[in-house]
Amino acid sequence: MIFENLRKCLASNPNLIYDEACINIVNTLNSSVTIFGQYDECHKCNFQNLTTLESTLNTSIVVNTRSPLQIYYTSEENEHCRFKQLFYEHYYYGWNITEKCSPVYIKEPADNAYLPILMAFCGTVFFWHIVVYGKIYI
Repeated sequence: MIFENLRKCLASNPNLIYDEACINIVNTLNSSVTIFGQYDECHKCNFQNLTTLESTLNTSIVVNTRSPLQIYYTSEENEHCRFKQLFYEHYYYGWNITEKCSPVYIKEPADNAYLPILMAFCGTVFFWHIVVYGKIYI
């Protein structure tokens, strides 16, 4: 199974681990849809049934961000809107299922994971300058 915890994103404050993102899917059609997905790293694998949504309902799923995901939905046995996308870690995405094949959009980007490293580097450089230039004037 490519999605271990389908209800993880429905929590008010989900704890996503490394290489995970959430997709909130909204069915705006007047019929039920079945959503299928498969990662690119699985060569010639069958698509897996991710979820089935009744008319005007929504759900959220957790996806892995290590490999691009191929995803599509079917309604009344017709395949619609097949696309492939690489998702980013800890992002929150939205997908409105419509007749026009609307793309996945970013609802909420993740915090910058490299910001603490950048701050530590800037602090080190700042204190290094104080020590070096402090010795010159003393």
